[in-house]
Amino acid sequence: MFREASIGRHYEETPQLVGKGIRSWITRGANFAVVISVGEAGASLSGTAVDEQFVYALEGGIIVTAGVEQEILEAEDLAILPPGQWTIRFDRPGQVVQLLTTDEALAKQAPNAARYAEGAPEVAPIVPWPEPVGGYRLRRYSTLQAYARGGLVHAFRTRKLMMVPYDRFLEPRDETQLTPHSHADFEQGSVGLEGEWVHHLRTPWTPNRRQWQPDAHMQVGSPSTLIIPAGIIHTSQGIAGEGMRLIDVFAPPRVDFSERGWVDNAADYPMPAKPAAAG
Repeated sequence: MFREASIGRHYEETPQLVGKGIRSWITRGANFAVVISVGEAGASLSGTAVDEQFVYALEGGIIVTAGVEQEILEAEDLAILPPGQWTIRFDRPGQVVQLLTTDEALAKQAPNAARYAEGAPEVAPIVPWPEPVGGYRLRRYSTLQAYARGGLVHAFRTRKLMMVPYDRFLEPRDETQLTPHSHADFEQGSVGLEGEWVHHLRTPWTPNRRQWQPDAHMQVGSPSTLIIPAGIIHTSQGIAGEGMRLIDVFAPPRVDFSERGWVDNAADYPMPAKPAAAG
């Protein structure tokens, strides 16, 4: 049996967290959680993390603090916050995305948390990659600069997470050039930040026809979060909007993306050493 996909249409759903000038929606997978917050100028979030986390600012105007370190995130900047105390403050109205491991308390507040109450044996567990060069600290990266260098995929990783913030799509995706595929033992989070999307999902047939499922074509706006289960064939199609933006999330980091040289912060976060050849 395959796990059911989780979908959060945050633009029409009640937020899981409401604070002074801020609303947050949480969706989790087996190993990672996505938190999308919309805030007014001066609003803030804070907490204490057990793991590193990603913070992504689409419009900019976000100030992140980790311990005594601080960075200002401009348009399409992302930060990696080290374990420990953290604060995210809105210098102007906007939205921010946090990508966390499911060891964080925020993940337990996801409305789909019950789907993982018995674990997820079909998903490979996280085995932490090597510690970052120079130790844990607050790090900032520009995805605008990354895509200015060319290339379709620019990924970023921590010891336990991988984030792929795609460049803005200006036209609907050609429906004759989709890329259906599946992942045997890891989930994918697809976070819509701009535009309208259709996520196409197909459950593979098993020998038991009674378990077969019809194809799903989930049309969503932004912001939204889809958790694609391991083994499910999928592809996403931007269909409308002045700009269409999507982030993909994985945990643990993807080895294939790393080996292809698609990770922009690879110098800061080394890969595990390969086992020595026998003989």
